[in-house]
Amino acid sequence: SLDSASELQVKKAIDNLMAGRTTIIIAQRCSSLEHARMIFVLACGEVVEEGSLEELLAKGGEFRYLHDLQVCPIHS
Repeated sequence: SLDSASELQVKKAIDNLMAGRTTIIIAQRCSSLEHARMIFVLACGEVVEEGSLEELLAKGGEFRYLHDLQVCPIHS
């Protein structure tokens, strides 16, 4: 786990490496996908959703559920 400043440095370095290239990112954090043109959501090894960040959020499906849990976690 990285602190926020270190995570930002790593993200900038990765963004520079990805410039002008097709890149596959495997991510657990939705925030890692903000610049992705196409996102594939997997469940049990199957693609259950695909689209841009905006499209997936608008669909209200599995990706939206995971996104909302990360952005607005429910405290018990």
